[in-house]
Parts: sequence; structure tokens; C-alpha cells
Amino acid sequence: MPAVLKKISCLLQSGIIEVGNSEVGNKVAIGTFWSIFLNVASRCLGLISILVLTRLITPYDLGVYAAAAIIIELVTILTEVGIYPVLIHRKNPSIRFYQTAWTIQVIRGVLIFLIVQLVVEYFIHLYTDDDAIRDVIQVISITLLINGFSSIYLVDFQKKMDFKSLAKFQMTCRFIGFFTTIISAYILQSFWALVIGGIVAAAARLLLSHIYAFGPHRFTLKSSNELLGVSRWMLVHEISSFISLKADTVLITRFL
Repeated sequence: MPAVLKKISCLLQSGIIEVGNSEVGNKVAIGTFWSIFLNVASRCLGLISILVLTRLITPYDLGVYAAAAIIIELVTILTEVGIYPVLIHRKNPSIRFYQTAWTIQVIRGVLIFLIVQLVVEYFIHLYTDDDAIRDVIQVISITLLINGFSSIYLVDFQKKMDFKSLAKFQMTCRFIGFFTTIISAYILQSFWALVIGGIVAAAARLLLSHIYAFGPHRFTLKSSNELLGVSRWMLVHEISSFISLKADTVLITRFL
């Protein structure tokens, strides 16, 4: 819900929508419904996943994946450039603007993948002495690379407040990841099942994003100055959010 309200506020401030417009009011109501549905469905799917996985793999396996996922999330946040909020806020962005955003997204995905591969060996000794976590981080970072090539036109679902299509897209990807993880866990009975599920979900997102949100993509940086102008503020926001929401998890994972 907070994410939905944030996007709606952004649209209101930009003048894209007007409060008095009944059509917009209907879109807001429908969008809120689908956002609530997506949130509830995702949490239910997550709960079912945990209940099933605890029967198939050990708490240690879940802990290894959780520790690796926290580190990957931290790296992702520290490299956040705020592309989507800029695209949502901008009225009628040009194709070149979209393509510049996609290029930056790809470059970021490649860079953070390489950074993880290069520094994980040094960082892991500060965080834990478990080599399994290092191996999982190195493999699961492939998802960062894959996500970088996803269609940038997915942002149009949010710009147009088409949360129904966005919910269908996200739930399809999550169901694919869910069933892949469960099947892999039944066969492997280790944390690698979660890694495989994450990579397959990322691959499904890449493929489906270009089907659900088809559009021309090519490499260009002509609008990069405008796009990156607000990145530092997005970075501050994301880091503060991560600290407020995940700091306890990071510390617990580090010591336990």
C-alpha cells in the first residue's frame, strides 16, 4: 500500500492526474484493489513456500540463502539510481529517454554483477566464515545481470496506473519461481533449490517483460544527465529504508 500511495502522489504532483477527475478516481480505486491483491497473494505464496520448504530442506539451508539474499539486496540498494521514479514523474517521455533509462539499467546490472564477483571473497570474511554463503552469493548474483536486461517499458503499467496488468505480470513470475523452487527442493533438498528458483524467476521476468511490455530497445546515453540528476536522493532514501527495515536482520544473520 505505501508504494501505491507514493506512486499516486508522484503522479498528482507532476500534474499527470487531477483529483477531480472521476476516471482517475476509478483508476486509483482499481489500482489500490490490485495492489492489495498482489500484496496479499505474495504474502500467502511466501507463507506456503516457507511451510513447504521447511519440510524439504534444513533451517541451515534456509539461513544460508537468507544471508546471501541480504547481501545481494544491500549491493542492489547501494547502486540504486532511481530510474523508475524519474520515468513515472516525467510527462510523455520520448523513446530516446526510455532507451537511455534501459541502457543505464543494463550497465548497472552488469557492474553490480562484476562487483559482487570481485569483492565477495573479501567481504565474506568480514560477514561470515561459511563458504557456502560465498558460493550462493556468486551464483545468485546472476539474477542482477538478468534483471538489467528486462523491458524498461514495464514502468508504463505504473504511469498509466494499470495495476491489474502489473499484478498479473508479477504474479506469473512469482508462481514460476515458486514451483521451480519447490520442485528443485524436492529433488536437491539443499539451499541450491532456492538459488535455482531465484534464477528461473529472473529469467521468466526477463522474457515476460518483453512480451507484456514490448517496445524498442537500443543502447544510448543521450538523456543520461537528466535521468541521473536525482539519483543521489534516491540512493539516500533507499539506504535509509534498508537500515530502518533490514538492519536487525543483517545483525542477526551476522551473529547467528
